[in-house]
Amino acid sequence: MRKLMIGSLACISGLALAWDAPGHEVVAQIAFDHCLPATQTKIIALLSHAKWTTENEHGTQIVRDYTNPATAARFADDIVDAIWGKNPFSEGKQRYKEWHYLNHELSGAIEHPTGPGDVVQAINQAMWRIEGDSRAKVYKKGKLEALLFLIHFVGDAHQPLHCADSHDTGGHFNIFLPGPGNHKMMAHKWWDGEAKRVKHLTASLATVIGPSLNAALATIKGCADDFYAAYRGGFTSTQINDLKPQDWASDSFTYAKNSIYSVGNHPTQAQLDTWREAAFKDMTLAGLRLGKMFDKLASHL
Repeated sequence: MRKLMIGSLACISGLALAWDAPGHEVVAQIAFDHCLPATQTKIIALLSHAKWTTENEHGTQIVRDYTNPATAARFADDIVDAIWGKNPFSEGKQRYKEWHYLNHELSGAIEHPTGPGDVVQAINQAMWRIEGDSRAKVYKKGKLEALLFLIHFVGDAHQPLHCADSHDTGGHFNIFLPGPGNHKMMAHKWWDGEAKRVKHLTASLATVIGPSLNAALATIKGCADDFYAAYRGGFTSTQINDLKPQDWASDSFTYAKNSIYSVGNHPTQAQLDTWREAAFKDMTLAGLRLGKMFDKLASHL
């Protein structure tokens, strides 16, 4: 794997999701399905505490339920949403917001800032907190907090436009889609949402308990199974067992530089098809690696 090109965080005015909420849920579902049964038991036991009652922007009490591994993958995006209400943890929304990225400028390597950090640091810190490593400086509320963010950030590190930047906060430039109407879309948004569009995934809102949630999770499960069946054979055991987030971010950066930014504003249909396959493969690999990470951390959960 390539060595990580140390990068800087882009200054972002709003949070751009990676893979959208359903995409993150697919990553988590693949991970959970393909870790050991004993690991699954520990994950469910720890996540059983991930339910909070809070208020929305109208002052109405709602339940935030992240006790399912798939819905748990939503938490890191949800917590920086303005409507969340009181943060159940202590780090503060801004730190969590900035840790979704390692936006390395295409023009060259820049040393890390002294600020909160990036997605590589966020993943390492989560692993260290779970393992009881003295290098852990954040996630001070403990293993549950670290696990919730780890589940999400592994997906972020595999989204190419969370790890590369060309003075556009990670791929926030318009691409014009082939076909009638000359429709345009932000490149970052296209990458985030293609799985949702193609697989007709519904966001399984953590605030909704009941049939609608169950139906959404069943769709997520079906997509996870499809991706695993289609793409698992394309990875070597060495790739799947590479649990170094700096390697993941490096590969994401390289793909973004060579295969996304290089295309420009007018990708062909063939190029979009190539991107789609790459996105689905990245999500699958993220899930398989997260599953391996779950097993590695299981004795500490």
